[in-house]
Formats: sequence, structure tokens, C-alpha cells
Amino acid sequence: MKKRCQSCGMPLKNDNQIALEKDSSKSEYCLMCYENGRFLQPDMSLQEMKKFCISILNKNMKIPKFFAYLMVSDIHKLKRWKK
Repeated sequence: MKKRCQSCGMPLKNDNQIALEKDSSKSEYCLMCYENGRFLQPDMSLQEMKKFCISILNKNMKIPKFFAYLMVSDIHKLKRWKK
């Protein structure tokens, strides 16, 4: 499987989509979720992330909500949400 943001699941196709750590090394997260070693929305819950992603997929990419829901159904398996 290709690299995915370990917070929202967005495919990371090229380096300009990858956020950096404080030491300027590449992180495992996208620019929409992470910046300079920190989450942009550190208090966001898993359910809030799913709703956010569904909204983006539906409104910006015109993906029907049912299919958007299926696309985010495995977000809980990503590094940020594993506990």
C-alpha cells in the first residue's frame, strides 16, 4: 500500500503533501493534519476526524456520503488513533 497520512488517511503521493517534524525531517502526516512536529487540531477526536474527512470528500471531491463513509471506515487503524 502507498503511504497515507497516519491521521486522516489521505494518500501522500509526493513530498509537498508531507508535513515536517520540528527537526525538518519528514513526518508520517499530511500538511492538513500536522505542522512543525504538532497536530494542527490536537484535541480532535476520532469521530470528529471521520466527520471532517467525509465532509471534505463529499463537498470538495463530490464523492457521495455513503462512499465517503466507506473510505474513512478504517481511520481507527492509523497510527494517531491506535492506543
